Amino acid sequence: MDKREILTALEEGHLAVIVDKTYATSDLNDIHNAVFHKALELGVPRTELIRRIDEINYEIARRSLLDYRDLKQMSRKTLEDYDPQLAVEVYKGQIAVMLKTIDETLEQRQAGVVRPEEKLFNREAYGQTLSTADLRGAPAVAVFTGLARVRGDRVILARIGHDRAYRNLNENPRAVFTAVGPSNDPSKYDFVTLTAELQEDLTQGEELQALRDEIGPAVSNCLVFSIVDVKVLHLPKPRLVAR
Repeated sequence: MDKREILTALEEGHLAVIVDKTYATSDLNDIHNAVFHKALELGVPRTELIRRIDEINYEIARRSLLDYRDLKQMSRKTLEDYDPQLAVEVYKGQIAVMLKTIDETLEQRQAGVVRPEEKLFNREAYGQTLSTADLRGAPAVAVFTGLARVRGDRVILARIGHDRAYRNLNENPRAVFTAVGPSNDPSKYDFVTLTAELQEDLTQGEELQALRDEIGPAVSNCLVFSIVDVKVLHLPKPRLVAR
């Protein structure tokens, strides 16, 4: 199976059945890698994922009367040479743990307990943009960092300048926020896109004053958007070409 087929099976909920019927460690290795990176993309901390994998390794080593430290240090080839059946058991055990972790994370995301896009947008973004368009479709893009915050199902923007983008909102309240920042997977960047609609334009009140206290008196107004849609992309980091 290639990565696309593995992720499709995961999304459709039958990857565990495929793993159960697979005994070639090369195929299990491909599934393992795809599931590992998918868990990272969903926001599972790398340290937590490794901890859970270590726990299942310990259980398998104990059942096999093998020193856990020896098992942990074995490469795929070494493990296959030592005991091919044990190699399959290790792969299947680790994959099962990761699939369970993914299911738990998806449930937490649906319940609003885990929102990695909120963490990225609010605290870790390298930069953010607001894209708007007037009624004729003429776009304007405002580039900024740290002026917008995701709070639940809203985006709060402290406006400083960006007059053209603001004028467009007066004609057309639909907008798109983007943010790019570090990924939970160190080989990638995360890119968040929030489709939103302007609900309030506050020129006075406690919410505006709180933004001015936090950011400064240059904040002219507080724009409150409702979030219509959220998309998170995980983009591979460009490879540096040696010259």
